[in-house]
Amino acid sequence: MRKKEIEGKTVGNVEEAFKTAARVIEAEYEWPFQSHASMGPGCATVEIKDGQVTLWTGSQKPHYTRDGVANILGVSPDNVHGIWVPGPGCYGRNDGGDAAMDAALLAKAAGPPGAAAIYA
Repeated sequence: MRKKEIEGKTVGNVEEAFKTAARVIEAEYEWPFQSHASMGPGCATVEIKDGQVTLWTGSQKPHYTRDGVANILGVSPDNVHGIWVPGPGCYGRNDGGDAAMDAALLAKAAGPPGAAAIYA
């Protein structure tokens, strides 16, 4: 069984300790907000040519992005060649995958030959 303490323990008197201290040092510390946000917009390029799809993405999970593009285009993931390129970077979702899905839809709508779409 674990014991969980909700409140801290009160030991001593801080104000009295300050009165008898040889020296009191006061300081203020700040810790800036860590956003983990993208440094820029997510972007991707999708090219559909001769039944093969080439995907350029900055997604942190290009294999899942490849699967999503394959699903949207109605092709086997084996027909989608994913190429990872440096993107805006962040921790978590940076819309790199979403941009690839949009680029796939645009490339499909553009139609052959060599349909390609860049989405940013």
